[in-house]
Amino acid sequence: MKVAADKPEFAPAGAVVRAAKDSPFGVEVRTAPLKPVKTNADGSRALADYLATVPESKEGYSFVPIKRDLVYGVILVNDSDIDAGVQLRIDGLSMFSFSAKEFRDTKTNRPVYNYVIVPAKKSVIIRGWHVTNDASNEFLVTSYAKSAAAELQSTAPTGTITATFHAAWDPKGKPPADEPKNPDEQSLSGDATGKGAQFKEKYEEVVRKIGVAREVVSIRYTK
Repeated sequence: MKVAADKPEFAPAGAVVRAAKDSPFGVEVRTAPLKPVKTNADGSRALADYLATVPESKEGYSFVPIKRDLVYGVILVNDSDIDAGVQLRIDGLSMFSFSAKEFRDTKTNRPVYNYVIVPAKKSVIIRGWHVTNDASNEFLVTSYAKSAAAELQSTAPTGTITATFHAAWDPKGKPPADEPKNPDEQSLSGDATGKGAQFKEKYEEVVRKIGVAREVVSIRYTK
């Protein structure tokens, strides 16, 4: 998994990027203008406002160019027969990095959430930084000075979207038959992702056991 993260390979299938051609896990990036064009009845941005982008190959990386002042959504694809727990990181930061106080550990102040659960044979779109289970801030490409990485003083390289897929199952049940029993342990760019407009986004908290990392899909969005 470390090799996959450091030297990623990818197999594009249309707009979806997979770690290999036969992989059941994939990621798709869709972009939208800063000011919503297609809206819902309440004036909020409609999902139809996000348009698919076609990935390119840049030095072994999957590259989806996103211009400054565009917002984007990340579609997590799970075509497997098991539920997946996905860690989504933007510029090295968890999508839960800006979770509100009530969603943080009282002792460490760290976010209590780490994963998004994607059911088997389903896909979900993540459109922004989690704030509460009813609200998020859009992923907005902006200058580094205005980015999330700058705000949190992160030293991780920017310009990359990374999704790590794990098996996920009910703690009262059994892990998948193929779940490993003894797993091994496991730059600043001109543009980066910041916080855009806040919007309503519903999350439901569930308790799941999370297995070892199975696949990593990385997409660069700035050169």
